Amino acid sequence: MVKFFTTMEVLHLAVILSVLFSVNGNTVDVSAGENVNVRLSEEADLSCTTNVPITFCTFISPGGENFPINEKITYGRISYMGQDATTDCGIKIKNVVDKDNGEWRCEITSIGDGGVAKKGSNSIALTVLKAPKSVKLEPESLMVVDPEDTEKRIRCTAEGGHPAPSFTWTLGGQPAKVSVVDTNTDQDGVYMEEVVYVPSKADDGKILECVAESEAYTADDLSAEINKAKTTLNVQYKPVPAKGVYEFYGLTVGQPFDIRISFRANPTPSDMRWKMHDGVEVPQGSEDEKGKYTSAIVSGPVEGEDSLYTAQLTINNVVAEDADTLNTLMVTNQHGSSEIQFKLALGEKPPVGADLVSDDIAGENSNENEAGTGPVIAVVVVILIVLVVVAVVVVARSQGLLCFAVPSKSGEEDKEKAVEKEEGSDTESADQNEPAKTETDGEGGQPKKSLPARFGMTSLLSAMKKTVGVPKKSSNPAEAEELNQGEDKTEAADADKKDDIVYADLDKSAMSEGNATLSVENEKTEYAEIKPN
Repeated sequence: MVKFFTTMEVLHLAVILSVLFSVNGNTVDVSAGENVNVRLSEEADLSCTTNVPITFCTFISPGGENFPINEKITYGRISYMGQDATTDCGIKIKNVVDKDNGEWRCEITSIGDGGVAKKGSNSIALTVLKAPKSVKLEPESLMVVDPEDTEKRIRCTAEGGHPAPSFTWTLGGQPAKVSVVDTNTDQDGVYMEEVVYVPSKADDGKILECVAESEAYTADDLSAEINKAKTTLNVQYKPVPAKGVYEFYGLTVGQPFDIRISFRANPTPSDMRWKMHDGVEVPQGSEDEKGKYTSAIVSGPVEGEDSLYTAQLTINNVVAEDADTLNTLMVTNQHGSSEIQFKLALGEKPPVGADLVSDDIAGENSNENEAGTGPVIAVVVVILIVLVVVAVVVVARSQGLLCFAVPSKSGEEDKEKAVEKEEGSDTESADQNEPAKTETDGEGGQPKKSLPARFGMTSLLSAMKKTVGVPKKSSNPAEAEELNQGEDKTEAADADKKDDIVYADLDKSAMSEGNATLSVENEKTEYAEIKPN
């Protein structure tokens, strides 16, 4: 009871302040929080703010009901929301119901110095999300489309709900190609969308689905698919061939041959007969009088292809007159008849690229599914060749093979070593029989050491080229004369080398350990003695 009077007093004070406000004309700026969307039974938080101290905070519901609020006041489902009543003006609505939907208004009153009241307000939209009760399609479950139907109107309705749902359409799990022609909402809260669908034979057996889109649906609702309505399309049409003219090869005179032709029809064919080039007509499931042709019962539909059928005719004994003939298969259902033509030919099928290739059905050839296979194969082969060439070039370059090999820098040295090896093997026996000789060097009387014969002339020239370069001239006339005589002997030995083997006596100390060194200095000159056999 005490609480009631306190509330009434607050209301009276708010009225007085309103009067003061109208007299003085003072206002305050009020900022409202964001609009709120909640489902039924959920909570909603509404708030307003201002830049002056708040004396009174009041919320007005969409129905016009006033709710002065602070931290000490509660109205059942509605309570104060905030930390400080002088800075926060907000309410929390628990267990939201339909009547809470709409625009809420918050009013803030501030009393300043001298008792002057300032007042301001703003609004917040509270949307109570409500899912439609049901979604339906017209027609339901199964929709028959006759060949005469150039288009079909389909209506989807969603009963109840808030806000108005939107609609999407799918056909066979993919977005449907439909045109929206009408949308409407009646007084009872029933939402409707009508579309136009253009029938196609390929759509036969597919599922057309209408989906109502709304924030109000929960995860459980979506899992249960209560937002969807479905219908299966039954697109009917007279029999049609899977392609134009069929061509069959491989007939052999005196042998049987099976002919299989596939076609589509809805509903199931009621009659089928073969009209052959020789005037014989064979109904399905029968044999002609002469026993040449046998027709089987139409088989189908194929699993996964509700409108695909196959007809079979057996030529029990092929004759030469059957070659290069045009024949007809006549198929009929309640929507009409169709003639399917086919040709017969002896021998094997022409090579690929002749515009005639076989279907997946035995005995049947197609010029539609695999035409142009020859150029495709050629392109694939060219691509493979290019890839192989590129791979070889990459490997050769990385490994230094073929034209990418790095030329050897020691080719000249290798040739010299090969010559030395050859001469060494040829003169080995001479080296064993001829002892090393020594000589004295002119006036100095220094002994000269001779090089074993296995060191051939080529080795001598190589050693001189590497270590000496251009020899110096001796200042001693006697030594210079001896050097000239040695050079003359060398030239003579080179001239006679074609016929006889030439051996050289050199200083052993200069050629020891395979390290040939020739020093041409004063008083230390070493000579090579060339002796023919």
